[in-house]
Amino acid sequence: MTKLDRLLLILADNKIENGTEYFHFNEAYLLENPTPEKFLEAFEKNKLLIDLRMYLKESGGVRNHGTGFRISEKNLKDLYAKTRRLI
Repeated sequence: MTKLDRLLLILADNKIENGTEYFHFNEAYLLENPTPEKFLEAFEKNKLLIDLRMYLKESGGVRNHGTGFRISEKNLKDLYAKTRRLI
C-alpha cells in the first residue's frame, strides 16, 4: 500500500522501423490510493496472484527473492480507489 501509493499507467502501441522503436500513446491513467479492501477483492476474483520467488541452486542452496504478487496490466486499476484518465 505504501510502495506504490501512486502509479502512472500508460497504454501504447509500438512498432519497430529500421531498428528504432516507436510508441503511440493511447491512454494514460493516474492511479492513487490503493486499499487493502481492493487488494483482497482482486485476490478473491483471481485477478491478483501470489508468486513465490524461491528456487534451489545447483549447489543445493536456496535462493529466495521473497513473495511477490502478479496482476495483469488491465486489472491494475482495480487495486486503486482513485483513477483519473489523463489521455
